[in-house]
Amino acid sequence: MILKGSSGWSLRLAAFAAALLVAYVTTLAGSDTTQQALLWLPSGVAIAGTWLLGWRAAWLVLAVGLAFRIGAHGWSPMHVFGSLGATGEALVGSLLLHRLRLRRGLARLLDVAWIYLVAAVAPFV
Repeated sequence: MILKGSSGWSLRLAAFAAALLVAYVTTLAGSDTTQQALLWLPSGVAIAGTWLLGWRAAWLVLAVGLAFRIGAHGWSPMHVFGSLGATGEALVGSLLLHRLRLRRGLARLLDVAWIYLVAAVAPFV
């Protein structure tokens, strides 16, 4: 593995934070229809990040989600609940992917099918 030790962990967390931020900012672009479709992008990035980096990265989902919501829409106590919900969704999705024994290479068609299943189920759990 190229990234080892605490500096590697910090680099992975920074990359995850950047991916989450880009996903959130992307939801602001386009028409209402495009915004509805892009709403799921941050959820997918959050699930993938917590699946790859583990539950210890969940705080980053909460922090980036809350910072984006406050920056884009101003302060509201509801943003805390929205960010907590997004973090819970990421953790549940990650847990489901681990339970389904998803392989990181995504070489099997079944692995791709599991991703679609988890994407459909995680928001409702």
